[in-house]
Amino acid sequence: MTKRAVLYARVNGGDRKNEGRNLESQLEMCRTYAANKGWKIIVELAEDGQGGGGASDYLPQLNRALELASKDGYDFLVVRAIDRLSRDRRKLAMIEGELKRHGVKVVCVWGEYPEFPEGYLHKTIKAVIARHERIKITERMLRGRQCKAKRGSIIAHSKAPYGYDLVHDGDKYSLVINEQQAGVVRLIFNWYTQGKGQILVGGSQDLLPPMITI
Repeated sequence: MTKRAVLYARVNGGDRKNEGRNLESQLEMCRTYAANKGWKIIVELAEDGQGGGGASDYLPQLNRALELASKDGYDFLVVRAIDRLSRDRRKLAMIEGELKRHGVKVVCVWGEYPEFPEGYLHKTIKAVIARHERIKITERMLRGRQCKAKRGSIIAHSKAPYGYDLVHDGDKYSLVINEQQAGVVRLIFNWYTQGKGQILVGGSQDLLPPMITI
C-alpha cells in the first residue's frame, strides 16, 4: 500500500523578507524527498506568517497537520529539518508524541533520527542547539531595536499604520501624518465618541451618520 505524506514548511522571523522563496525552497526539498521514497503527497502546508512563525504558539498549518493525523489521513510528516516543527525540545516532544499516537512519523530531509537511543540523543542535541540559536536571534533583534531607538528611529515594519506615511531618512525611519487618511480616522473617532447615528446589523436598513466633507 502506498504510503501517504504531508509536507510542512515554516519560516522564522529572520526569514520574513525572503518568506515566499524560503517556503517554496523547503517544500521543493520535501517534494523531492517524498518522491524518492515513493510516497503519495496528500497536502502541502506552509506557515505564511499570517498566523505564526518562529517562536509563535499559534501555528494554524501545524494544527491542521495534527488534525489530519487524528483522522488517519497520512503516514509521514515531512519537514526540511527538525527545527521547522519547533526549536523547543519539550514542545517538539509533545508534537511528535501526538503524531506518533496517530501512527504518523516525522521525517527530516536534513538528517535522519533512528528510533534508537542514539537517534533520540541526536534529535535532542539538535533541538537544544536550535533553541540556543533562537535565543541568540532574539537577543540580536532586541539589540538592533535598541540601537534604532537611540538614533531616534521608530521600529519600522513593511507598512505604516493607517493614517501615517513611513519616511526613510538615512538610517532612520519616522512616521508622518497622512492628512487624507487622518481625516478618515478623525471622522470615525468623532462618530464613535459623539454617538451620532447607528448601524443596525442584520436589520432591513442601515442608518449611518450624515456624510461629512473631509
